[in-house]
Amino acid sequence: MKIRTLTVLLVLLSGTAAAQEAQMEGGGFFLPKGDAEAGRKDFNRLGCVACHRVAGDPELSVPTSAMPGPMLNFGPAVPAGTIAQAIVAPSHTIAPDFGQGTPEDPQVSPMHDFADEMTLRELRNITAYLQSRQY
Repeated sequence: MKIRTLTVLLVLLSGTAAAQEAQMEGGGFFLPKGDAEAGRKDFNRLGCVACHRVAGDPELSVPTSAMPGPMLNFGPAVPAGTIAQAIVAPSHTIAPDFGQGTPEDPQVSPMHDFADEMTLRELRNITAYLQSRQY
């Protein structure tokens, strides 16, 4: 199941886009637990490491000057739905100084769209990996 299918399911289950947004903002979306170790591998394989570093990961926590995306510091206190939303809809919440866009809409994420590349299992695993980090 691809991310795009997941998004359609969320809209159908929530009834309206406003209800979906309210549900996602509160972290109320339930995402079954993934495999954190597999998520770390998926994070690297899908190229997330090209733009992001991960707080609490000894090998991936050192920022570089070429790092175009923000440091990811979610950890166990952040609901899985909030992390999944950041991956599925990166323009919904953008770290300060990382938005790109037009004068009319400056808050556009430069993050690559993974809708046709990431499976639901990979989303679950990457979410579990990002939740597993202690910093």
